[in-house]
Amino acid sequence: MTSPRKSYRSRMPEYRSWYSMKQRCSYKHETHYEYYGGRGITVCERWAIFENFLEDMGKKDPLEGRLTESTMTGITNQVIAAGLPKHNNYGI
Repeated sequence: MTSPRKSYRSRMPEYRSWYSMKQRCSYKHETHYEYYGGRGITVCERWAIFENFLEDMGKKDPLEGRLTESTMTGITNQVIAAGLPKHNNYGI
């Protein structure tokens, strides 16, 4: 049985972004793994816990459903240097 806390979090757009990020960076079977995990991009230890990710990144802009520029401070130069596609659908 799913705990009420986990069920609530799974409906949050931020949780879905966090979960998808972890999947893309960790599992070769994921559709976009080649652009993230396949390029050596990993999720830092701190962000393995959703609450830490949310604390660092903040809530998504409710009008756009994406992370706002003011919350982008959690993305490191290492990720930017890894050469993510310039335009993507992941809010980063």
